Amino acid sequence: MTADEFEAAGLYDPTSPRAAERLELLEWLAEQGISVEEIRARVAVSEERLYDMAGTRALRTGVKYSLRDVMAAAGVDAATMEEMRRAVGYVEVDEDVPVFNEQDLEGFHAFVLAQQLFSVESVVAFTRTLGSSLARIADAANSMFIADVEAELVERGASELERAQANLDAVRLLDGLPPSIEAIFRIHMQQAIERSRRARGKLALESGTDLAIMAIGFVDLSGYTSLSRALGARDLSTLVARFEAIASDAALAHDGRVVKLIGDAVMYASVEPAEAVGVARDLVGEFAPDPEVRPHGGIAFGEVLARGGDYYGPVVNLAARLAEVAIPGEVLVTAEIAQSVEGVEPAGRRMLKGFDQPVELFSFTG
Repeated sequence: MTADEFEAAGLYDPTSPRAAERLELLEWLAEQGISVEEIRARVAVSEERLYDMAGTRALRTGVKYSLRDVMAAAGVDAATMEEMRRAVGYVEVDEDVPVFNEQDLEGFHAFVLAQQLFSVESVVAFTRTLGSSLARIADAANSMFIADVEAELVERGASELERAQANLDAVRLLDGLPPSIEAIFRIHMQQAIERSRRARGKLALESGTDLAIMAIGFVDLSGYTSLSRALGARDLSTLVARFEAIASDAALAHDGRVVKLIGDAVMYASVEPAEAVGVARDLVGEFAPDPEVRPHGGIAFGEVLARGGDYYGPVVNLAARLAEVAIPGEVLVTAEIAQSVEGVEPAGRRMLKGFDQPVELFSFTG
């Protein structure tokens, strides 16, 4: 399209101080196959966000199916489709508006096939875990682009076209993700099966149980609240990223798994008490030279309910309570943990919130 055509469409003002920059962006968008109508629709929402149009469009190619089409193809009724949609984490859409592509059809079809082997409740729970995990990954990817790419472009006054091209280049990197994600998932699946065998073997049960004998640990960042007020957003982000990285490395080094990160705390699980203690020692010890950040934690061992990639039960609650009452630099553990490791000291019997009887505790420092 020509400058005159863009001007006639109300998208280009040749008298604007940044007319040349806007024109090169419009011409580039047209080269990517984006129509004047699409650009007009975006301008009506935000004239300043034209630079991410190509990247956003590249995320979802081949969109041509409505929710009604997907229901027909998957052979499910509206109630089942609604349950599937919410489990995956898709926002609510009009039944007749095309918003899905072939990949979506395959995903919904896999959901239906899974119900032939597993219960509907289990499939929905797994899909919800998958959806929420991928939502976090998406947020992390978006944050990475903003911090490492977009911030630099804005700082040096890059043109709209440069920002648009960078945005599209980043989105195109996603094309290589499916095989790599599958490879990583298969490795973690293998490790999860082995970890499950070890944990469930302690129960002396044949099979078919979602119970396991595990050591559950919580480690919190002491001083985080005061630091969050004193540090800038970027420095605080660096601190949290460092904490998360050390936690992940420590769990991997001791055959454990980070279950989840909860603000300034990490929850992890290990099959053996000694493994759980090793994770906490590494994590607390790494911050020992830092007088302002002294992690503290708690570890308990026993029967837990394993579901949805998480763990539940009194043992989990006890570990969380121990982390709450531990002083900076200290990790409190139960007698079951103390019997299996060296280097722990008696810490007396304490009443803990949610427990009727005093709990005998032991402790160690990093």
